[in-house]
Amino acid sequence: MKSKWGTLFLSGALLTASSIATATTLVKMELDDIIQEASACVVGEAIGVDYISDEGGVATLTTFRITDTAFGNTGETLTVRTAGGQRKNTKISMTEVVAGTPRFFENGESMLFLSENSTGDYSIVGFSQGVFPVVDSVVTLPENGAQNLNVGDAIDMMSARRNAGVTLGLPQ
Repeated sequence: MKSKWGTLFLSGALLTASSIATATTLVKMELDDIIQEASACVVGEAIGVDYISDEGGVATLTTFRITDTAFGNTGETLTVRTAGGQRKNTKISMTEVVAGTPRFFENGESMLFLSENSTGDYSIVGFSQGVFPVVDSVVTLPENGAQNLNVGDAIDMMSARRNAGVTLGLPQ
């Protein structure tokens, strides 16, 4: 009987170890890599948040009103899909949190580096690495420790760096 319990314990430990072994590590991206991977770089104000069921979990759909564009064609508004969110249509309200996922609040403004999904909405490049909050028309970029630029200068810089990468033969 003792060996049966030992076998069950060992089996559970192996299952736990194999689950941990499949975890994903997020690789830090340089700003130029984020710029080149993005299909669009915009500054937008969050104007709405919605939650949907998504592959057995929850996803958050945040709608942004675009106030400025460095590159890409997105229209006047766009929707960004992020993992996690709230389940509201159940007897018990639940929140699914995914570590490292940005959370947007209505009226908050951000510079976003985006990739278009096949569903017509967008994902953030590098999971959360392609989001830079805008506060009082100033965006802080991870250049030289932390570089504060007004939004117009940041948009010009992103556009110029994107165009420089294209002339070097990097994908657009």
